[in-house]
Amino acid sequence: YEIYIFTASTEDYARPIVEFLNMKKKTIQGILSRSNCLETSHGFKIKDLRVIKNRGLEDIIIVDNLVHSFGLQLDNGIPIL
Repeated sequence: YEIYIFTASTEDYARPIVEFLNMKKKTIQGILSRSNCLETSHGFKIKDLRVIKNRGLEDIIIVDNLVHSFGLQLDNGIPIL
């Protein structure tokens, strides 16, 4: 498996947090950020898992506290509090 952080925030915001969580550079393989999201007409950022080209959707899960964030692939989402 591979672990990526997919955030609706900017990569500049996320990178220091990911570096702190991934000090040994072995756990997290990369960051997908705001530039990888789709924006709705209401300004919401949606995480579209189709941006991950080297995996089929059947092999991807997303864990997120906002269900609308993975609204395009509800079957792939695990909502958390």
